[in-house]
Amino acid sequence: MSSITCKNCDHHFKGNFCPHCGQSAKVEAIGVKYFLHDIPHSIFHIDKGFGYTFKELLLRPGKTLREYLAGKRVKHFRPFAYVVLMAALYILLSGLIRKATVFFGTQMGMEVTYGKLGFFWQYLSVFFFIMIPFASLATWLALYKEKYNYWEHFLINTYLTAQLSLLLLLIEIYRGAKILILKEEGRSFTYVWFITAFLFYAVFVFKNILRPSTHRLAYTFKFFLLAFLLALVYLTGMSLAGMMTPWWGK
Repeated sequence: MSSITCKNCDHHFKGNFCPHCGQSAKVEAIGVKYFLHDIPHSIFHIDKGFGYTFKELLLRPGKTLREYLAGKRVKHFRPFAYVVLMAALYILLSGLIRKATVFFGTQMGMEVTYGKLGFFWQYLSVFFFIMIPFASLATWLALYKEKYNYWEHFLINTYLTAQLSLLLLLIEIYRGAKILILKEEGRSFTYVWFITAFLFYAVFVFKNILRPSTHRLAYTFKFFLLAFLLALVYLTGMSLAGMMTPWWGK
């Protein structure tokens, strides 16, 4: 086999991959074929990338994040790229769900309106993205004696926020169905439902990340404190963003 010069780092080698930088020996020319292969492969490939990360976080969130923090990261979509893509997908799909609700309502002879949505109600994923540093502080304070530092909690909450886009989409579907079937908007119930589901999900994931050996009173208190602080952070954030009546009263 003849020697190959790596087009990325100019290293001379033999084989399929450069031992110096890891780039493939075969580099395709940029064209239609390149993009037709690269886009779905990079985003939806189940063995690596967005598809793999989505699947693992959906089926094994605690185990996946525990292993990621331990160093198993090659196959995963990076946290910020993942949360931004999930947020963008939520904004796109939620808009389609609202338009579909209005369309089917009109076909049924209804005058469907969502009312005047504020910015954060219209783009919920943006609100939860902004809340990541504060949610991370809450989980770190609740579990500060455990082995993970604040920035590791930041990473965990980044991935969790991305996955919560799925829950937000379910809420959009629920709201659309409620408008069409019961002719009610029901927004006040929506955020209570979300916060409750989020707390259960967060406690479940952190419990699986930490893997407490026993159900000791100390861990029960920690997870209760985690749920309480997260609820406080999100309800305060929603109050300050004008998304709900302030929990502390007028």
